[in-house]
Amino acid sequence: MAWWSITFETVARKSAAARAAFHIGYGDNTIAGLDARGVDLAAIQGLHRLLQDRDTEIASLRERLSRIGNLLKMRSQPH
Repeated sequence: MAWWSITFETVARKSAAARAAFHIGYGDNTIAGLDARGVDLAAIQGLHRLLQDRDTEIASLRERLSRIGNLLKMRSQPH
């Protein structure tokens, strides 16, 4: 029984916070299904943007590493 009350209290707090932040839901203890899908979509878009930024950074680091490798090869070759 304690598990259910803790879970309900946690959901109630989170839904109240979401309602205050995003003006969604029907009351302090609920989030409408359509609103929840909108929040899901916004989260997915945010994660997609983070992945794009990470991919750009990884590509830049790979290019930098390649240039450093080429410089090291040139230095190790006899003149």
